[in-house]
Amino acid sequence: MSDITLNVHPFTHAYLTTGFMSIQRNWYWRWRKWVKVKPEGALQFLAYSVQDSAGNVVPL
Repeated sequence: MSDITLNVHPFTHAYLTTGFMSIQRNWYWRWRKWVKVKPEGALQFLAYSVQDSAGNVVPL
């Protein structure tokens, strides 16, 4: 799995990606892998889904 996309609620997206040392950037420094965070308005506040590089939903 080369690319990972995390689909989250827009408010959660802002929390994960805002700031110079954001949580998204800390994930990169910890695992040396960039995790794309994509806002999805249809998701509930704390709901999320994970997709691989082919766009398939990864079961958790």
